Amino acid sequence: MHHISFLLGKHGFELEKDYQREFVLKEGCKLDFFFPDLENYKNEPKNCCSVACQTTSNDRFRLTFAQMPADTRNRACTAIGNSNFGDKLGPDSLSNNKLDEAKKNGVKFVIFEHAIDNRLIASQTVMSYNDWFSELKAIKNFW
Repeated sequence: MHHISFLLGKHGFELEKDYQREFVLKEGCKLDFFFPDLENYKNEPKNCCSVACQTTSNDRFRLTFAQMPADTRNRACTAIGNSNFGDKLGPDSLSNNKLDEAKKNGVKFVIFEHAIDNRLIASQTVMSYNDWFSELKAIKNFW
């Protein structure tokens, strides 16, 4: 979460203004990040983004999906594609079953751009960090 906060700051997003950390949107549902706030959520949930941070898709990915609201842009920020993890926890760790489950739950995995291959593109459930920051900048106009 600290790395994501740092990157958000580098892209001009401010904590408590543009996003919240460890935010409880609904009872018992703590999100790692939420953009922008409860008031905007009440007005138009589709202009909001719920984010869970995961190192890989292996750690608590089903729990991640369960805690996200169905009516926001749901993203699972990961470190998939980082060379420190090697092949075992690289893009192939996003099995077709995980991709299908993400699609069914309206979640997109955010991974390193160079790790996105044709299979992941075809799944429509993966985006790069650059794409995610562009998406956030676009929906920020509605806040």
